[in-house]
Amino acid sequence: MDANSRTDTVTYDGLTVTSRVDTTGKNQQKVEVRDELDNLVSVTDNADKIATCRLHDINPYTYLTDVLLRINVHPASQVADLTPRLWKDKFGGDPLRSDLWMRDNRSVE
Repeated sequence: MDANSRTDTVTYDGLTVTSRVDTTGKNQQKVEVRDELDNLVSVTDNADKIATCRLHDINPYTYLTDVLLRINVHPASQVADLTPRLWKDKFGGDPLRSDLWMRDNRSVE
């Protein structure tokens, strides 16, 4: 890692997500997801995913949260369902939510 980049790593439910951001703004953010055996699961250019979400009128945070929570149980033969265009029709109406989202959006009794 050089002086012009920042790397953040988070581990959740057997997946390790590492994001690297070029702090000079010259390069876009890259995200790498590895499973608990350190196998590369996917490499995603976040800028492209965010632009595609916006093109399909999808909240990028909601989409990425749902996909990261869903990917462990989703059949590999149906991975195309997790692209933003198909995701919106299949899962957009009732996306999986993070624990933080549920905590912050609890209805007050």
